[in-house]
Amino acid sequence: MKNKINTSKAGKRGQHPVKKAGHEDLFGIHPVTEALRANIRSFHSLCLSDPENSRFGEIIRLAALRGLNPTGCTPAELTAMVPGAVHQGVVLKASPFVFRDMGSFSDTIHPPLVVVADGVEDPGNLGAIARTALCLGASGLVIPKDRSAGPTPAAIKASAGALEHLPLLQVVNISRFLEEAKEEGFWVAGLDAEGTPLHQARLDGPMVLVVGGEDRGVRPLVRRHCDIMVAIPQSGPVGSLNASVAAALAIYEIRRNHF
Repeated sequence: MKNKINTSKAGKRGQHPVKKAGHEDLFGIHPVTEALRANIRSFHSLCLSDPENSRFGEIIRLAALRGLNPTGCTPAELTAMVPGAVHQGVVLKASPFVFRDMGSFSDTIHPPLVVVADGVEDPGNLGAIARTALCLGASGLVIPKDRSAGPTPAAIKASAGALEHLPLLQVVNISRFLEEAKEEGFWVAGLDAEGTPLHQARLDGPMVLVVGGEDRGVRPLVRRHCDIMVAIPQSGPVGSLNASVAAALAIYEIRRNHF
């Protein structure tokens, strides 16, 4: 199908979601709620600080649908499960995150928009980018296998659970992925402070938006595979925007042009 990218080379992945052995401890009300709602993982146990508290009502309802009975745990027990995390009184033990292939990227929203996070290493930024991408109708998010934040419980918490719904593809070679995208008719735009002002750029049709890492921006090799570099006009003494904020502005502008 047009505008679906063959990732057999770019990601070295098959045609089915990629599952790993083991488990992860998800924490926080929104991440746990959305993991249960998405129902992509398998679930092992659910611990709540107060199963009678009404704020856990939706979690308990969804857990029942998944065959889970919540267990009451003390705050100290929950903290021991996820040291240093703001767990909000809930920890869900689940199978590891499920990566997707490009066939999982929705083509029901036209034109499609795929966001590539090129070396975004902060889990908070990755989560925020995923949250914006999902809310604004992006088809999916792509990250490199190395030198990148991954879909850890902390990133999922930062995404408010969006990473449980948004298809996430992990590839070995971002440049190769972009070339395959272009072969399928996608126009590739990279974010760069010296690029064409965003409001003057071509942003129609199937798009791939490349967001660079916090310190380096879009890497030179990846930049060479972009059709255009675009910039968000700025003023004031601060030289650049946070990666997730820049991504949010660019995703919104692309979607505004699409519709």
